[in-house]
Amino acid sequence: MEKIVKIVEKCLSSVVSILTEREPEKVDFLSKFQKKGENFICGSGFLVSKDGLILTNRHVISDSKKNYFAIFKENFYPAKILNLNFVSDVAILKIEGKNFPFLKLGDSSKIKLGQSVIAIGTALGIFPNSVSKGIVSGISRKITIQVNPSGEVRELYGLIQTDAAINPGNSGGPLIDLSSKVIGINTALVYGAENISFALPINWARKDLEEIRKYGKVFKPILGVEYVLIDKHLKEALNLKFSYGALIVKNPEVGVAVLPNTPASKVGLKEGDIILEVDGVPLKKEESFRELLKGKKSVELKIWRNEDIFRIPIKLGD
Repeated sequence: MEKIVKIVEKCLSSVVSILTEREPEKVDFLSKFQKKGENFICGSGFLVSKDGLILTNRHVISDSKKNYFAIFKENFYPAKILNLNFVSDVAILKIEGKNFPFLKLGDSSKIKLGQSVIAIGTALGIFPNSVSKGIVSGISRKITIQVNPSGEVRELYGLIQTDAAINPGNSGGPLIDLSSKVIGINTALVYGAENISFALPINWARKDLEEIRKYGKVFKPILGVEYVLIDKHLKEALNLKFSYGALIVKNPEVGVAVLPNTPASKVGLKEGDIILEVDGVPLKKEESFRELLKGKKSVELKIWRNEDIFRIPIKLGD
């Protein structure tokens, strides 16, 4: 138990609440969130760099036109939206400042059933720094969640199931292992059930976060596809034949998986296709389309579709 206390003490200061719509007056800290009105906590997040990068859920940032703030040590920081990934449900925000305490990321591909985990967030939107403890009780789960106030739903797969208590307001907070590293982003609970909650594997956020750090933005493949990179957990969740590659999936925000009038649409790529290789190089988790396409005018893709594998040349930038 003493170890859990030390982990919480180490990690707690890096967890923030995400607030929308306007910056409240800095009085009566808790009561202002309990009142109905324009200001309310819509979720949690956590710092991942000393210069103010924050990870949270995309569905926490339900309207990119609104103003968002991160509450850090009872101070309000305007949060700039750097990236919203509608496929993985990950969002990256930025607050201005220096020397923020931040959490290190673990490796969600190494998660084991039964291992202990800790969830931190703003429970019910009114109880900051709420901590719960549990175990990993399932891997590669598939669920349906509501992604915005209008009632739109979508499926998420490859999720971590835990019995650590997660309540509304906890979404976007970290799921931490006993080495004090983040292995998941808390995202959903099952109403009417006890001790069943879910988190996004932290590896889903790595690629976007690395590009933000290196380039200041996330580069989308110029092929014109929406996709999710496959790992062993996603392979198990969807009963796929491969533990690598890019599965082309529909972006619920734009309603399509292959964008019209793009190189991908012109060669007939379809939702459900898996891009296995680019010019003979397997498309693995640590790879990105941007690096494999960099400086090229055309490539050859290896595609899996309906039990068939074929290669297709594609011109880029048409």
